[in-house]
Amino acid sequence: MVREIEAARGYSTPRSFSPEEVKYRKYSKKSLVAARDLAEGHIIAPDDLLFMRADSLGVTPDQAERLVNRKVRRLIAAYHLVTEDDLI
Repeated sequence: MVREIEAARGYSTPRSFSPEEVKYRKYSKKSLVAARDLAEGHIIAPDDLLFMRADSLGVTPDQAERLVNRKVRRLIAAYHLVTEDDLI
């Protein structure tokens, strides 16, 4: 049983991720997206943002407070990533 426990503990040295793990980790993380169409000049409110998985990573959910009360620079379609470039 001792050997089974040792095997279950794994190794303390870090290893690189396989391509499948990298793809999974990228997709499993959530980013901020627009909850509805946001027109140019709109001031971002907390209910304008959703946390969803997307094809590419954008602003992370823990950064949502940084976006609130900022003005939209150009139209952001519903369910599209909200990026720093989209805001003033």
